[in-house]
Amino acid sequence: MGEDRAGLDLVASGTASAGPDRAQPRRTFYADPVAWLITEAVDAALYAAGPAVRDAGPAVGVLSASEHCTRHTMRQVHAGSRDGRVSPLRFAGANPGSIAGVVCIVFGFRGPSLALSMPPGPARAVAGQVALSWLDSGGCRYVVLNEHEITPDGVHVARCDVVCRRGTGPC
Repeated sequence: MGEDRAGLDLVASGTASAGPDRAQPRRTFYADPVAWLITEAVDAALYAAGPAVRDAGPAVGVLSASEHCTRHTMRQVHAGSRDGRVSPLRFAGANPGSIAGVVCIVFGFRGPSLALSMPPGPARAVAGQVALSWLDSGGCRYVVLNEHEITPDGVHVARCDVVCRRGTGPC
């Protein structure tokens, strides 16, 4: 994930992975399994980053990229629509923006947020420029950059980098 990050310092990283049939733990609200997997990667990165970042909620922006986003929940909504019943919880969870929004809700981040529904590789240059813009404008002090991919054998992998503006002192 380090490519296309000119002007950014890496504060911490985290990863999480799950097999294709992994049961999701019971949560306080429904979200797509990819959103929860990304949240696990963010949790690992925040643990590594320490309290300065964990306690900076209002000053943290979130940008997530996934070509697959909430496809699992979209399929559930589609299947339910054929039966004449669509769960409002599943409908809300099908929003691709939830791969960034759930992270904000869980960790209390109040900076800008964005979901890119595209492969992480091509998204890196865009994500780096957006993160710099947010940091330079004062929209946030840290940006949580997330990627989600599915390996050829069906394993879902989420990666998180917490970054700040290079040269701004200890971020």
